[in-house]
Parts: sequence; C-alpha cells; structure tokens
Amino acid sequence: MGKRTPPDLTTADIIALSNEVKDAVSGRRYLERTAIAIDGKPYTTNELSGILLHITQLKSVPLSAQTAIRAVAFILEEHASIEIASTIAKHVIEAISPHIANIQSTSAALASTSNSLALTNTPAVDLEAKLISLNDTATRIEDAADGVFSSTEDIKNAIEILSPSLDKTHHLLDTFAAKISSSTPAQTTTPALKPSYSSITANNLSPSIDRAVARASIRARQILLLPKPGNSIFPPNLPHADI
Repeated sequence: MGKRTPPDLTTADIIALSNEVKDAVSGRRYLERTAIAIDGKPYTTNELSGILLHITQLKSVPLSAQTAIRAVAFILEEHASIEIASTIAKHVIEAISPHIANIQSTSAALASTSNSLALTNTPAVDLEAKLISLNDTATRIEDAADGVFSSTEDIKNAIEILSPSLDKTHHLLDTFAAKISSSTPAQTTTPALKPSYSSITANNLSPSIDRAVARASIRARQILLLPKPGNSIFPPNLPHADI
C-alpha cells in the first residue's frame, strides 16, 4: 500500500491563490452565473455532491481530476445519508420516549396489582365467579332496557294507528252537531232550548225505525192479563165498543 505524497501547497496557500472565488459568497455567485448550480436552491450536502458530478462533465477537466471529484461527490452523499439517519433516529427517540415511560409505569402498576392479588386469600375461581355474576347483571340490565324501549315503541305505534280513527270520529261528531244545529228552527224572541237526546234521535231516525221504536214503546207499556182456564176477562155478551 503506497503512502500519500504531501502536496507542494498547503490548504491555506491554495485559498490564498489569485482567483475570482475567494469565499462562499463569491463561490455561490460563480456557480450560479455559470449555471452549474440553480439560483435560489439551498446548498445542501446532496446538492453539493450533484454539483461536483456536473463539474466532471466540463470539457477542460482532465480525467484524473474527474475521478478525484467523483470520489469526493460519493463520499459527500454517504456523509449526507449518515447525517439524515442520525437526525431521524434522534427525532424518533424523542417522540417515543414519553410512550416508553408510560409503558414502564403501567408495567410497574400491573406488577404491583399482581403482587397484591397473590397476597390475598381469594381464590382465582371466586374472582372468575364474581366476574361472571357482574356480566350476567349487566346482561339483565341491558335486556330490561331493551324491554322498556320496545314497550315505548309499541305505545308509539298504537298512537299512530289510533290517531286517524280518532280524527275521523271527531270529524263525524262535528258534522253531526252541525247538522243538528242547522235543522233546529231559530227563535227570535226567546233563546233556543237545548234539544234533548230523544228529540235529536227522533229527528234523525228514518220513518221505519221511528215506527219500530213506537211499537216497542207501546209493548213496553202493555199489561198482559191471563184469565183462568174456562173463564174470560169480560162477559161473553159484552159488545166490543163497551170493552
């Protein structure tokens, strides 16, 4: 393996050479003027590596210089990747540190609870039975709530079904009352008496129904006389006119 031959000029001597590029400001100006770099684009490590690769394509750059510049460009890219990975790792650690602390705290609390249960005399079977009982109670409460909700829904449906019938009945009563009012003769001197139930019924019944009601009323007032066998209520010779 060969040893490195020290250059004739030091880094300070090279910087002091006569050149239009003397610092970072003049260097940016030169790169942007010659279109090697894009004006306004930040000079990151990856961007500088790309600029070096573009410089190797200049016609006046010898092959040895091209090779050296390419080597530097690739090393810069590797360095940039390492820096990016380090930055990402730092941010990830900062982000997950609180969560790790919470996990550790929860783990300690669980360990303490486990130790407390181990010290008690309550068997695991009793604990399981209590959990099952609590689960059954919750199920019964849920079923009761469902039953109340179902009853409420049934009442609501019944009201919705009966509402049209009630409205229709109310409309018929209003129509019947209006018909009664219109059929009652108006009196100018004395206030009209409130019609009785029998008069309202008589005014609105058909003639056949009216006659049937009259016959039924007569039959209800008849007295049935049954004479003894062999006898009659009236003498046999009594005229019908006298009866």
